[in-house]
Amino acid sequence: MKRILVLLFYLFINACTRSGNSPNPPIQPTDSIPTLTTITANSIAQASALSGGVIYSDGGASVLAHGICWSTNTNPNLSNSFTNDGSGKGTFISSLTGLIANTTYYIRAYATNKIGTAYGNQVSFTTLIKTGITVAGNSNGTAGSGPGELAYPAGVFVDSLGNIYVADQNNNRVQKYAPGATSGITVAGGNGSGPFSNQITAPTGIFVDKANNIYITDGADNRVQKWIPGATTGITVAGTDGYLLNKGSASNQLNGPWGIFVDPNGNIYIADAGNNRVQKWAPNAIRGVTVAGDSTGIAGYAANQLNFPQGVYVDGNGNLYIADAKNNRIQKWAPGASSGITVAGGSWGQTDTQLGSPSNVFLDITGNIYIADWDFGRIQKWASGATSGTTVAGGNGLGVSPNQLYSPACVFVDKGLNIFIADFKNNRIQKW
Repeated sequence: MKRILVLLFYLFINACTRSGNSPNPPIQPTDSIPTLTTITANSIAQASALSGGVIYSDGGASVLAHGICWSTNTNPNLSNSFTNDGSGKGTFISSLTGLIANTTYYIRAYATNKIGTAYGNQVSFTTLIKTGITVAGNSNGTAGSGPGELAYPAGVFVDSLGNIYVADQNNNRVQKYAPGATSGITVAGGNGSGPFSNQITAPTGIFVDKANNIYITDGADNRVQKWIPGATTGITVAGTDGYLLNKGSASNQLNGPWGIFVDPNGNIYIADAGNNRVQKWAPNAIRGVTVAGDSTGIAGYAANQLNFPQGVYVDGNGNLYIADAKNNRIQKWAPGASSGITVAGGSWGQTDTQLGSPSNVFLDITGNIYIADWDFGRIQKWASGATSGTTVAGGNGLGVSPNQLYSPACVFVDKGLNIFIADFKNNRIQKW
């Protein structure tokens, strides 16, 4: 009886298999992996490209998935980056995204059926080089004094409407470029060098508040001038009126000021480069207070010292970020702190952990730090808390080509994360 039951059970299982209820039908002897080829890459950009494949045969078993594999190494496969562009045979198109500019990639189409995965022929391509576009000045790097020309622009600021303000150093003026304009209008200075209220001499930094008041670090006059909209003269809001020799380290004096930042309360923060300190001037104050560095003007590399600070930025919590140029670092000073901490750089060099005479610093809306790296013609981006940075503009040697910078003096990042750069020795403003 027991033998009869075992026989009946075996016959039942066999019948179920023959009826097609098995989830994995057996592989036929004629089945094989698909046959396909890779389409040459096209529509190549800085961070993306298009490719695809043609699947000539599914190998006798339906294609379950197909797409493109890519890598910076040869013979990419599904262990690398890949797309999944559906199933079935025929022609398919893939969009490759998240690529790195000026980088060579290797790609292969793939197709998978129940037998396995087949790959097409290998194709390579190189993404485009990152380049900037000139939005003020001459793209060929020549200096001039016409309305569409600049001469050693040291500072740049972009307002909420997209107007570009430029501290045009050797022309002793501030130029305003409307969005898309090829020439600017003079909104401050432009009356030659000198100490008078309608003049500025070698402006180095610029800040525009929400009321469109323009604050200018009047470098050679050792003062900060405020020009209200439409004014033909400025008023001194920091430093003392004077020309060239009227400088010092007293609390009411400045010495070759560079970068400037004005907080929502109207406090003015000045990178007092020649005095190796950052000064804070309250609204209507006749003296400043030292908030970073040595108040007497002594330079140094200790945590409580600075050496020729050229840029300053203040975040929403009152933290100061200082481009400590001759110490090749960015220092962060908490409100009321007696010393700073290094958040970028710290030694001279062009690796991702180093800087070369950083001239300016800016934070975007998410807290990323952007640095104008003067010596190496690049803009470095450091994420908050990072131990190294990445090059987001320039970095291709010093020069005048669209993918190059030459001594970037200032960086500004708008809410759309467009980067505006005062490309000092190229006499232009570049937008990346």
